[in-house]
Amino acid sequence: MTSFVQSKLKQFGVPPEGLQDNAAQLEKVFRVVNDRNTFHQRQVDEQKLQNQNVTAELAEPLKLLQQEQQRNQLLQAKLVELSTTISQMETENKKLQAKINDNPTSVQG
Repeated sequence: MTSFVQSKLKQFGVPPEGLQDNAAQLEKVFRVVNDRNTFHQRQVDEQKLQNQNVTAELAEPLKLLQQEQQRNQLLQAKLVELSTTISQMETENKKLQAKINDNPTSVQG
């Protein structure tokens, strides 16, 4: 038991003070470990809070980005539709001009 306690004291950097019994030394080791765990848990909690804050800050810009992406998709679809309409109208215009000029064979639709 003594060698275990001594190794834990050394592992966690706890200086042995005088000739204490194993229980007191173990208590010292556990106190140091508990303090470290508490410190690390506070760091984890702070990081979680920071992450939540960043997530909240990003929520509105992300929503706006998604809306803009949807708007962009709609505009792209409208552009394709209008391009098709323009192409059809140009073809129809050529047909009408050929008909006016009595030259229907010159139209390649």
